[in-house]
Amino acid sequence: MDVAFMQTPEGDWVVGYGPFEARERPPGSTAFYVNDFTLSDPAPWKVPAFHRRGDQLAALLQVDAAPGPPRVEWQPVEKHGFKMAYRRVRREIRAGQLEKLVPVVTQRGRITTGDPRVLAARLDDDHGPARWGYGCWGADGGFLGISPERLFTMRGRLVESMALAGTARDDDRDAFAADPKEVAEHELVVGYLDQVLGGLGTVRKSDRRLMDAGSLLHLCTPFEVDLGASARPGAEWIEQLHPTPALGCLPRSAHAVDLLHEYRRLMGAPGFFGAPFGLSDESGMHVLVAIRGVGWNGDELQLPAGCGIIGSSVFDHELKEIQLKHRAVRQQLGL
Repeated sequence: MDVAFMQTPEGDWVVGYGPFEARERPPGSTAFYVNDFTLSDPAPWKVPAFHRRGDQLAALLQVDAAPGPPRVEWQPVEKHGFKMAYRRVRREIRAGQLEKLVPVVTQRGRITTGDPRVLAARLDDDHGPARWGYGCWGADGGFLGISPERLFTMRGRLVESMALAGTARDDDRDAFAADPKEVAEHELVVGYLDQVLGGLGTVRKSDRRLMDAGSLLHLCTPFEVDLGASARPGAEWIEQLHPTPALGCLPRSAHAVDLLHEYRRLMGAPGFFGAPFGLSDESGMHVLVAIRGVGWNGDELQLPAGCGIIGSSVFDHELKEIQLKHRAVRQQLGL
């Protein structure tokens, strides 16, 4: 890995430069948490040789813009695999084995010219209080994006988290806020977090609200947790919370988790998508969920998106949500 970067909740950027030293636990110095969705890396904390902080990512990265942003020949989205996964998940729900599961559909394309690293400059243009940029790359490929979802931020004994589930276009505000399916899906995530966080400290849950995330709307319920005197280290929270039902499954039984991983593997979901990505420094620990982004390997560009399937889901609606998310990321990154 040559470089890793993340935007803090305050809006500034922290960029780490390689070579990176891999650690099992976060050190006292600045480090990035980089792992895949299955948390397979036993030493996911990456300590940079040095780091810089600033308010303009492009200036910190100093990526050569001469090749220009990538031009991509996109392949059609493979709908058959998604339909098969949708039907199988619905059967599991009807059998009482699942309440929710999130398949991932990845649109792929071939990079004909340009360099995907140049896309990082677009992250300076499209951030706000509900979006956090992230990314990393090395010689073999990388990924980057702007996520609306924070797994948690820990500062001392205070932890902030959120339930983020339910998606619509930004012009569907009134109908979306009252949509029974979207609200039901969201409340599954709220209930999960309420239970898990309640076992870790004193929970304060805010009212459900609409979150503006670029061209998309999400349902969001913020949480605050006071850990008290028995605070667990922040690194333990990642395995405790990931994956939430927003990108994973419910219940988190061995059977459901196996199905989740199977569907991701069969449908070719990139390992970075939906994984925790974090930063630990003197200000605390900030961990987001790596969504709304792209990955690349050689000349292949990958654009993944997920949708939550529950008992009241309708296939055409879920497919439209996937397409909406694909379109939003392409627009966001100028692809």
